[in-house]
Amino acid sequence: MLTLKFRAHTGKLYDLFAPDSAIGVPQGGLKLSANVTRTTHEALGRPGSFAADLSFGEMTGSLIATIDAARASSASLEQVYLGWLAAHSLTREGTLIAGRDGLPQFDRTAEVKLAQQLPNPDIIPENTSEIEVEAQLVAERGAWFGPWQKSTGAAFIENTGQVPLTYRVRWKGNGGRVILPSAAHFTLPSTSTERLLYVSDDESCMVTRSDGTPDRNLWKAMAGKVLPEPIAVGDTRAITVPAGATLEWRLGYAH
Repeated sequence: MLTLKFRAHTGKLYDLFAPDSAIGVPQGGLKLSANVTRTTHEALGRPGSFAADLSFGEMTGSLIATIDAARASSASLEQVYLGWLAAHSLTREGTLIAGRDGLPQFDRTAEVKLAQQLPNPDIIPENTSEIEVEAQLVAERGAWFGPWQKSTGAAFIENTGQVPLTYRVRWKGNGGRVILPSAAHFTLPSTSTERLLYVSDDESCMVTRSDGTPDRNLWKAMAGKVLPEPIAVGDTRAITVPAGATLEWRLGYAH
């Protein structure tokens, strides 16, 4: 069975396809897929053109939720409605999770914020038994993503997704050499506490602590030394990380 869940920035989890859920998503209620820009050149000596590049902007779309008082248990429709409003934010991300029941390896997630404030209701919640709320959403990372995958040492990474694949390195201890697909390399510095390096231009090769806060000293020390090399769709590339480090990546999808 297909599932759709929403984990709010507050940590609360909503099961939007559950039959007994007070908040549900109707058929066609989720519209959120990648915005793809194709750069093409005219072909010489034959009809048509060829794609020179595909770029993925932020995803924009909407989520329609129906709040049903009959399923609201001990809470009133107004209470459920106000809770759903509070679950969304213009500045803090929540997570949509689309998948299959009992098969987390097939989950696809999108981190979303409100693209604009939620509209005022057309009717006072206490005067009705059901209300519909449409949230306009933006996913700044531009794609849906599968679960994180991990490897140590030397590994061949295959991008079977639909968008270019970037990755991060988690490490602690002596550090050491990271070898990229082109055989270019850089060195991780030693650290007594766990750090993450995002090998991506989009994330400015940021270095963070395990809680996600930037380590600006290490980030500055490594500036200009890390050369991001994303893995194109359909390609398989070798990446090597030193002892004490773990390579982490997740496949990206357009929908």
